[in-house]
Amino acid sequence: MRGIIAATLLVALIGASSVAARAFSVEDVLGIPFVDNLTASPDGTVLVWKLHLRGTRNLYTNAGGTVHAVTHYDVDDGQDIDDVQITPSNDAVIYLHGGVSDNAGDSNLNPLSVVPPPVRAIYVVPLAGGDPVQIGLGNDVALSPRGEAAAYTTEQGVLNVVEVNTTEWHFTGAALRRARLALRLERDLELNLAGVALALELMKELQHLRRELQARR
Repeated sequence: MRGIIAATLLVALIGASSVAARAFSVEDVLGIPFVDNLTASPDGTVLVWKLHLRGTRNLYTNAGGTVHAVTHYDVDDGQDIDDVQITPSNDAVIYLHGGVSDNAGDSNLNPLSVVPPPVRAIYVVPLAGGDPVQIGLGNDVALSPRGEAAAYTTEQGVLNVVEVNTTEWHFTGAALRRARLALRLERDLELNLAGVALALELMKELQHLRRELQARR
């Protein structure tokens, strides 16, 4: 009798484990959140972290006394978030997003085969909510101690600096003229970023040669 009961229980346990195994799917795995890139504000009162969930990556914060999302990327496009930094005023966060150049892990950073491929860009977004604003294209972004400026390296390895104001962005006149020219080149000549950068450098060199010729006259 005991043997029959033991056998019955064993069959029941095996059946239950089989059902549980079948119920655990890839969807369940993707549904497990993963926290990374925990960052504290300079005064230690505000936290920001990256949350991986079902293929998407977004920033969350405890600013204002409640945990809430700062970004709202809703597509599993392989684009990551890095170099998260909170401004000293505790009202905004700067981060890097996107790009396909950093592929040290041999992963597909453009799984949707987007054309042209995504670029590495620097964004700022208010912690209280709002849309991210792109302030530059490049890597290795760093905030100044007072949060008044952000420095980063362009894809061509050139150091660039942009003044930071969490309510309004300020650019020098030369930077604005260069940005407008880059937009015109991209739109009118349908150049990619590398082509725009090369065209800007050639135009800069041409202006330098013209100034030298004028100085010799």
